[in-house]
Amino acid sequence: DVSYLCYRNWHASKISPFPNSVVYGLLRDLVTLNRVFMSNQFVFCFDHEDSIRKKTYPQYKANRDENPTQLDKEIRMLREEVLPKLGYKGIYYIPWAEADDVIAHLCNNKKESNDSYVLVSTDSDLYQLLHGRYVIMWNMIVKCEFTQVDLLRAKKVTPDQWAQLDAIDLQLDAANDAAIAAVDPDAPVA
Repeated sequence: DVSYLCYRNWHASKISPFPNSVVYGLLRDLVTLNRVFMSNQFVFCFDHEDSIRKKTYPQYKANRDENPTQLDKEIRMLREEVLPKLGYKGIYYIPWAEADDVIAHLCNNKKESNDSYVLVSTDSDLYQLLHGRYVIMWNMIVKCEFTQVDLLRAKKVTPDQWAQLDAIDLQLDAANDAAIAAVDPDAPVA
């Protein structure tokens, strides 16, 4: 989830900002991931700014600030220049999709193979993709993996149950937003 990693590196660079800090941060992350997993086979999934979710539900992420121009510039530089020049081929930027949509598509199409995936993200939407040792998550902040067993231990649900809970949570959020708007049409929605 390159968008997550870039956003994380952007906020870390606010402490001591310098040009191309997001590019530098992502490349540093790749070196770390290469050392931890002894692999340089990476797939890079980027959020598209015009996702289907935003078109379908205009309130989707409406409470978030716009990305700063410099952050967008560095993400585009990574996607279009830096990663291709380093020889990486698996760069996904799909017009209707966010990174987690692309990640889900890739994981679901490979479940019958012996390939394994390490999802580098803290996005809990990806919990539903956890699958034995074939799909795990890696948290760059605390430097640890999160597996299907960890999900069951921590949240008391399976990946399939997590997807159902997440859908219920979205419905509750929409119902809450509608209730607040009915009481106070000028109230901000989360």
